[in-house]
Amino acid sequence: MPAQDLRNMAPPGPIEIILNAADELQAGGEASFILPHFPGPLIPMLDEYAALEYRFETGSEGGVLLHLRRPAED
Repeated sequence: MPAQDLRNMAPPGPIEIILNAADELQAGGEASFILPHFPGPLIPMLDEYAALEYRFETGSEGGVLLHLRRPAED
């Protein structure tokens, strides 16, 4: 699935969308988002989720890519 572009949304819209996606991710699920800048306040919120992996990368068209992943259950 392509990354959802949240660069033009006003706060707190992007954080709400990302946290809702984290809530809804099933085991093995992934979601990606394009943000205008590094979302420092979001990090502690993501850290509260058990078994949720996330990573950031610099976007090729500006902004920051956030990738969420919930590992598959064994």
